[in-house]
Amino acid sequence: MATEHGSPVRYVVFDMGGVLLQLGESAYRDVVARHLGFDGVPPAYDQYADALYRGRISEEELWSKLIGRALTEEDLEVCIQSFLTHFPPIEPMLALAEELRRHGVGTAVLSNTQNVHVRAVRRMRILDPFFPVFFSCEIGLRKPSEAIYRHVVETLGLAPGEIAFIDDIAENVEAAQKAGLHGIHHTGDVEATRRSVLALVRKRENVHEERDG
Repeated sequence: MATEHGSPVRYVVFDMGGVLLQLGESAYRDVVARHLGFDGVPPAYDQYADALYRGRISEEELWSKLIGRALTEEDLEVCIQSFLTHFPPIEPMLALAEELRRHGVGTAVLSNTQNVHVRAVRRMRILDPFFPVFFSCEIGLRKPSEAIYRHVVETLGLAPGEIAFIDDIAENVEAAQKAGLHGIHHTGDVEATRRSVLALVRKRENVHEERDG
């Protein structure tokens, strides 16, 4: 559910995996691990998860540590193709973002992700209409830390209550709400999420009509 605020919403920030793209992290990792000669994802991979998503280590460096050699361009291409296969777009959510832009509402992305995923999603070009795009591995911050929401607010130059945030992980939504943003938990029901977001947008339009009147 969205948190009530007095300010009209001017920007909607979308999570990526599980919101704009189908979430296929386990299958993605399994394909890469098997390509590199493992029976499955080695347990040591998870030990580097926080560093990976904060950009303190790249996925190339992580796999190189685990296999004892540098990754080749062919290896990296396997990673990218696995991402493209296992993280297909959720077209109705992309359509919602476009609908918001037609209403004059800005759309941005905030995602916990790592560098190879960034390379892959930029190849897809689906995020081109979103601005700005906040990737945890590029800004060194990770949800649900309060600092990452402050960074978003400061970058957008808006009051927290003028921003809505959509995520499929309840903990991230709750953290955004604590930071003063409208938080919408996307459970996979696109129409329910759309109703919640558009209610905030209509609230914005109503405020504009009152001022014009």
